[in-house]
Amino acid sequence: MKESFAVSAVCLLLLLLVTARSQVGLWIWFSVGLVAAVLALLRENMLLVVPFLLPLALEKRLGKGWKLSLQRMAFLLLGLALPLLAVAARNAALGGGFLPTTSQGA
Repeated sequence: MKESFAVSAVCLLLLLLVTARSQVGLWIWFSVGLVAAVLALLRENMLLVVPFLLPLALEKRLGKGWKLSLQRMAFLLLGLALPLLAVAARNAALGGGFLPTTSQGA
């Protein structure tokens, strides 16, 4: 039952989001994207939550804050896209269709 891992993945995602909001580093946002992608592979409806994660990457500081915000969003989306593209490529090679998660999520 893959759904049983979803609770742990959500807890890890929340922990990473809290950590990412308090740190300046970009790799933590990449990790947020990776965990969100794993969670999307477990529960396809997680992809509906992704647009609500992007505003969390906004920086509160003025001036160069917008550049950092865009970088954070880019790292989050990159972390999200890499695993889903790998799964989509595998699904395309095996089944002939472009399915980024599973057949239930299509």
